[in-house]
Amino acid sequence: MKNCLLLFGAFFFSGVLASCSKDDNVELDHSVKLESRAVVENNADVEDYEIKARYKGVLYDVPCRAYGDSIVYLNEEFSDVFMNEISDNKSIVTYIDEDGVINYYDSTEEMLLQQKIKFVESTDIIVSDGVTPLVGDYEGAGKAIMYDDKGCNDSHNLPMTIGYDAMLDIPRYDVFGMNDKTSSIELFSYVNDPNLRVVLISFENDTFNLSNPSKAVLYCVAKYGEVHRDVNLKHIPAHGRDSWNDRISSSRLRIATADLFEPHH
Repeated sequence: MKNCLLLFGAFFFSGVLASCSKDDNVELDHSVKLESRAVVENNADVEDYEIKARYKGVLYDVPCRAYGDSIVYLNEEFSDVFMNEISDNKSIVTYIDEDGVINYYDSTEEMLLQQKIKFVESTDIIVSDGVTPLVGDYEGAGKAIMYDDKGCNDSHNLPMTIGYDAMLDIPRYDVFGMNDKTSSIELFSYVNDPNLRVVLISFENDTFNLSNPSKAVLYCVAKYGEVHRDVNLKHIPAHGRDSWNDRISSSRLRIATADLFEPHH
């Protein structure tokens, strides 16, 4: 029988990486006690990866080590910020920019102000209820695919497209059998203007969190002529349950102007 260790409270790690730079020689002492909000199996697979995250103007390079669904952030400063601020904020806004940096904001208003996003107005909002086609006959400007498994290659997926004058809302993923099942995302930008971006807005609750505004929101952005991929949403930290994996219930697909974005070189 598998031995399981139930871990409560904030992350505690002895010998974590204290700086914001990557250390290829980081070793985890398996004898130390780890404290987490999740259950970690003693024989769970171990995965090492690195993320870049920004919160309140500070950019963190964060080596990570995952034990099944439980994650240890091997950057002591970010681990402290995540557990004491980001994770406890149920309305945290996660914004993954064109460079793959995970940005966190305490509110949507703060994110819109800091990122200077201006969405293109559209008189045609297609609300897909499981019957309305997700792919229209209009000229495609952007496309998103939500996958049931990591790696962006699962045959069980939810595709959606938008045109320049027709945007898309999916208020309930459950009608597509995808509620709380998205594990990876692809976002394609087909726009014909370098000043435009394709933006996928995903919500933790159905109907765009309208019944519970305190739930979290995830923004993914694809710039002109490029593809944005999040191949494993377990690598995107969020509040409470630690990641964005299997927690999306509704989405909006939009176009935004980029002339007010900070330049990326």
